[in-house]
Amino acid sequence: MEFLGRACRHFKSKGRNGKDTNEMIIDGKKISTVLELHNLLSSCTNPKMVIQFTMTGAPIKSVPQCIGSFVNISYLNLSGNNIEFLPWSIVLLKKLEHLDLSNNCVAVISPILCYFPLLKTLDVSENVLESLPTDLLNLVALKTLNVIGNKTIKSPPLSVCQDGKEAIFEALRIRKSRVDAFSNWKPYYQGNKTQSMKLNSLVQICIDCIIESDVDFLSAEIPPVMKTYLNETKKQESSLLPNLFKCSKCRRYFTKSFTFENHDCKVVNKMGTLK
Repeated sequence: MEFLGRACRHFKSKGRNGKDTNEMIIDGKKISTVLELHNLLSSCTNPKMVIQFTMTGAPIKSVPQCIGSFVNISYLNLSGNNIEFLPWSIVLLKKLEHLDLSNNCVAVISPILCYFPLLKTLDVSENVLESLPTDLLNLVALKTLNVIGNKTIKSPPLSVCQDGKEAIFEALRIRKSRVDAFSNWKPYYQGNKTQSMKLNSLVQICIDCIIESDVDFLSAEIPPVMKTYLNETKKQESSLLPNLFKCSKCRRYFTKSFTFENHDCKVVNKMGTLK
């Protein structure tokens, strides 16, 4: 057993499949700042050996960017802290299969949490979520999604969220199927007269750039423009584009893209009123 400090244990054990599993366990009660956690994680001489990572009881709002050095983590348990968001470098954990953020202070699921190709379990129960992003549909390997205990959640409705992952994803697919009825006259959407061009979000472009590039962004520091889009919790509104949206399904109008993308459709009758 290798001790990295009074707050941390790093040891080798047998996993459920009988294979050796390097596990790091941090006593969050002995961590008071993100800097302390950064110094502790930086003292790990071989972060690539860590497969399972657990930290609970810490009063910190996030984890340091150096978490991205632990690229082989498949199990990440950050339950029972005061975490409000995760750093952009979390996208470097491409082998992540299980992420537990339960019993924290997460109000918005950042788009960066929706790009893990192998993620099977996402637990964000007992937080303060108000809505779930449509980008969760990108988690193609996801089998379990737990959002129980988010009493403030409105989209999808709480009753839908209580029915589990399949019900949630069905609601998100319905949400994704609607389009902005004004998109035909927005020139940046136009591909040609017969086909519209689908544009990737700036968040997705930034994530793809980090994952596919040979640059060590953790050492070289991420460019400020990329950091702006990866660290924000809501998509930016551009002052250069018309800030008016009309839902093709319920025909309601919106002035913010985030609100448009996350609203719950209600059918409009012939009189123009909501049912």
